[in-house]
Amino acid sequence: MNPRDLELRNLLRKEVTYKCTQSSTAFAVWAIFIFFYCFGCTKYELIIKLSMIVVFTVSILRLMLAKKINKIGHVSAQHWRYMIFYVWMNALGWSLAFNFASYELKLSGIHFIAATTMLAGFVAASLVSLAYDALLFLPFQGILLLPQLGVIAVLYYSGKQVDALPLIPIYIMYFLYQLRQFKDYNSHIKQRLNYQLDLEHSNQELQRSQDALISQTTKLVHTSRLAALGEMSAGIAHEVNNPLAIISGSIQQIEKLVSRGKFDPETILRLSAKSQTSIDRVTKIIKGLRHFSQQSDSLPKVVTPIQDIIHDTTSFCSEMLRARYIKLLIDPIPDVEIECHPIQISQVLINLIKNAEDALESEINPEERWVRISFRQANEVIFIQVSNGGAAITKEVESKLFQPFFTTKAIGKGTGLGLSISHGLMREHGGDLVFDSLADKTTFILQIPSSTH
Repeated sequence: MNPRDLELRNLLRKEVTYKCTQSSTAFAVWAIFIFFYCFGCTKYELIIKLSMIVVFTVSILRLMLAKKINKIGHVSAQHWRYMIFYVWMNALGWSLAFNFASYELKLSGIHFIAATTMLAGFVAASLVSLAYDALLFLPFQGILLLPQLGVIAVLYYSGKQVDALPLIPIYIMYFLYQLRQFKDYNSHIKQRLNYQLDLEHSNQELQRSQDALISQTTKLVHTSRLAALGEMSAGIAHEVNNPLAIISGSIQQIEKLVSRGKFDPETILRLSAKSQTSIDRVTKIIKGLRHFSQQSDSLPKVVTPIQDIIHDTTSFCSEMLRARYIKLLIDPIPDVEIECHPIQISQVLINLIKNAEDALESEINPEERWVRISFRQANEVIFIQVSNGGAAITKEVESKLFQPFFTTKAIGKGTGLGLSISHGLMREHGGDLVFDSLADKTTFILQIPSSTH
């Protein structure tokens, strides 16, 4: 059996199990009623009562099995064998009750009408609860209906009931009708379950595609982050070399003092403090680089002060701008927290600062060589504005700013993914990244909800 047929079979069995909870309960209740009613029979009362005890016990066991299967969500081969056994025993118990009652009542009277009405009702109800599997439906039908033909024949040929013969074609037609109904109903069931399987497979494939897309997007975001670091590598090297040069110079001065036998405590302490300040500066730069380059996009969002994000971001790019004679202006940072991936917000800011630096490369007016980070709050939203004094962006370029792989930089100087990825990151944070076309200078605005924690 191929995997598709196995899936379909398991679904059919689960449907039988789900449907049989109500029928098992109903059979147990009816068994109690018939145990005391016995269709008014006296001669076969004991057999009918014993049959109802069997029906009640089997119905309860079947109900317990159904609940167990529904809980674990899978029908094992052993459980299915039990289910078949319970259904057959149920049918056998009802068959004994109906047929012995019919024989004693000689197919007549109000009690016989009650018995045949119940018989027809149970047979019809089995179409809903058992038509998922022929191994359950057909024997159930046969065990209930066909023995009635034998009862009719025995009574007719024994001369005890001469008017019973017309019941034979009625039972046969009803049996054939049920078979026809079973065929149609079973076909519709399998068609519906096949659609269900197709939908489940499509959903699984969609989930796999989505997982792959998320994985690729995460890798792309991280690659873009590393690309930004690569583009800033010269500035970062300069940013680290400056404090290292200060440390080296201080150590050389201390060595000269020591070699000359001059132990001026004040001078040594001053040079030592100068070295320590430079060491702290390098440490801060390395910490910022490590924080920015780590791939932690899958971690949950955390509530983070805006101040921490700005300080961590600018700790390793301020010297890069200073080395290119670009002023980094940071307005007073509001005491606001946001729920975010701090590293991703840093990535957006770095992309904007790097783009600003590239835009200012051709700016010859020293008064316009600046990058400003400013802030605004409104309606529980924090707006972070990153602007620069470079040349204005044209309308043609503005319409393509956030398109993937679009760049105005020279070949090898940009991937064209920075703004596109930054825009996506802000959207994932419930915010946005927009270009302010009304501002006097080139301005991008990060919009992100402030934390309510």
